Amino acid sequence: MKSWDSAFTFATVGMAPTANTGAMVELKCLKGMARPLRRRADGAASLRRQAAEGQQVVQKRSSGGMAELTVVPTICNAVESAADPAKVAHVLEVVAAIKTANSDSGQPLRALSELRRFLSVEALPPVQVVVDAGGIAPLVACLGNSSAAVQLEAAWALTNAASGTSAQTMVLIEAGVIQSIFGVLASPNITDRADLCDQCLCVLGNIAGDTDVSFRDALFHEDVIAHLGRLYDRLPTCTWDWYGRIQVLRNLTLLLGSLCRGRPAPQLERVDAIFDFFVNVLRGTDDPQMLCEALWGMCFLLEGAQNNEEGVVRAVRMLSACGFTFEQNQPASEPHPLLVKIVQYIQRTDMLVPSLRLLCTLVSMPAVNVTEHVIAAGVLTAFKRVLLDTRATPQMRGDAAWALSNISAGTQAQAQQLMDANGTWEAICKMLEKGPVHRVKHECAWAITNIVKRGSPMISQLDNRRVLLLVIGALKGVSDSALQRALLDAGEALLKHGDEQAMTKGLLKNSLLAPAEEAGFLEELHSLQHADKEGVYWKAVHILSTWFEDAADRENEPPKMQPPTMEGTPKRTPNKERCAVAPSAISGGSPIRPAAYKFGA
Repeated sequence: MKSWDSAFTFATVGMAPTANTGAMVELKCLKGMARPLRRRADGAASLRRQAAEGQQVVQKRSSGGMAELTVVPTICNAVESAADPAKVAHVLEVVAAIKTANSDSGQPLRALSELRRFLSVEALPPVQVVVDAGGIAPLVACLGNSSAAVQLEAAWALTNAASGTSAQTMVLIEAGVIQSIFGVLASPNITDRADLCDQCLCVLGNIAGDTDVSFRDALFHEDVIAHLGRLYDRLPTCTWDWYGRIQVLRNLTLLLGSLCRGRPAPQLERVDAIFDFFVNVLRGTDDPQMLCEALWGMCFLLEGAQNNEEGVVRAVRMLSACGFTFEQNQPASEPHPLLVKIVQYIQRTDMLVPSLRLLCTLVSMPAVNVTEHVIAAGVLTAFKRVLLDTRATPQMRGDAAWALSNISAGTQAQAQQLMDANGTWEAICKMLEKGPVHRVKHECAWAITNIVKRGSPMISQLDNRRVLLLVIGALKGVSDSALQRALLDAGEALLKHGDEQAMTKGLLKNSLLAPAEEAGFLEELHSLQHADKEGVYWKAVHILSTWFEDAADRENEPPKMQPPTMEGTPKRTPNKERCAVAPSAISGGSPIRPAAYKFGA
């Protein structure tokens, strides 16, 4: 598919005109991320986001990382209520009329309009009745009618039929609806009928948004991207009004996002051209609906990577799209314009969730300069704002903390930028102490340990006593053995730095030992000597014997047995080869952070 630039040269995207509040409303269910369409009698449509009738979007935690956006099927049209026998008989009569109608008599249009009204009811439309009556094939056949009005009514009825169960949608696919819709989109009737184009995209959107990803793959098998690319190239020549253009572009954005979703994710070569379209939306429109859909679509594209290497390839593809300059091995000399826009969208309530998710995904990439460009765009301040925002959900605040801990596990320069960002370190410390939920505290604890374990150059910038008390406090409430080990390493690094300071200043005693004992560090160390993980046990023993046992000539004792290292544990970020920090030189060492790059299986 060629570049997706052209369509944005002919429509100024902004607030849609006020709808006629007195117009009759009918419901048309769209699958995907739950976007029902209410269609007015004049054929225009207004799109609104609400809870799905066919699917429910929930948040599912992934091990050690952000939550995964998972689609859980719910009952939708699977069990139709006991229908009025008279209405069922009427539906059967209408279906029979469509089958036998002469295309020149006007009967198809009347029958189609009546059937469409039956299928447009909000509660349990009689999709299965139409399927059982053999009405799907005649509806698909009507898409080949020369009349644009007949095609529109047929596409409308098929959209509602495709909003049902996967089994019902399969009947449409077997009847050839995909090929027939592509035929309509390529026909001359589209040129002056935005409503017909819009309706055809809705049919494809319901197929792509089904929980059965084989339907999405069936669209790819029929070369859906090439067909949509040709349609996109035609848009500047279409004689549509402003509202019609906006509706088509909105549904096109929604459809392309649905094509990027699902597990297993589509292969990169199938969705590569969609990067250009989403980037054009993000830089070329101010329509909130399109922007939100493009942000979600970009999340799906990045999260669809099969491994870390492909994740970097996809991130570079995104940042290089549509003429943007991005060299994978070049540092960030200036903020990337696309990333600057995405960071700005975090400040908007209607786009906070997808923009936050997209930026969190980017900073988890095992590529140094991707994270550097995101930081250069101002993301540290944005993450801090979300972390401290009491109006944000605990999930959002946890994701922001997770992203900051990823950055803290990056290069020394990235960790220093986090420290230098106005108020960011203070926010992390505050949330470790008073975070709203366990996950926020958990991720802030990781961020602090990642900073402290870098040693004296970083520790010398901190309030050592306060940080040590935070580490001890976090240690009391954590059961994750990997985080326990990291917190012990951080405590050791602080005590070791305290020894160095005492020696430098000629003091007789490490000034951190007394507050550590008062805060209950010894009790925690004794307790962790019973830990299941040997690495935690040995580290607790080592700290006790080094700083808290009475041994006047401790430096003359023979070397103690060294604790085993925790080999095989991944780094802080998902296989983060970008992290240039070596394992801690402190006795035993420890991983920076175990985490998962992929947001789901």
